[in-house]
Amino acid sequence: MYRRANLKKCYNISTENWDMLFYAQGSRCAACGSDEPGSRLGWHTDHDHETTKIRGILCHPCNMALGNAKEDVKRLAALIVYLEKHNA
Repeated sequence: MYRRANLKKCYNISTENWDMLFYAQGSRCAACGSDEPGSRLGWHTDHDHETTKIRGILCHPCNMALGNAKEDVKRLAALIVYLEKHNA
């Protein structure tokens, strides 16, 4: 009941539509492809915080990474460069 109300209130989507979206992305994280949610909290509905438009369903680590990087593409790209430089 709570999940249904939360999806409707936050994203204006039904649980059935959420399930179809998740199935359409292979029942995996849309970013890393993991089939594990990575947290007891389950999967995260990733969305644009201005429009509330859903981008995809993410595992907990990917959702946290986006949030911690403030969804900043330049910051994420800089982190990739940093990791590539120090993981060689």
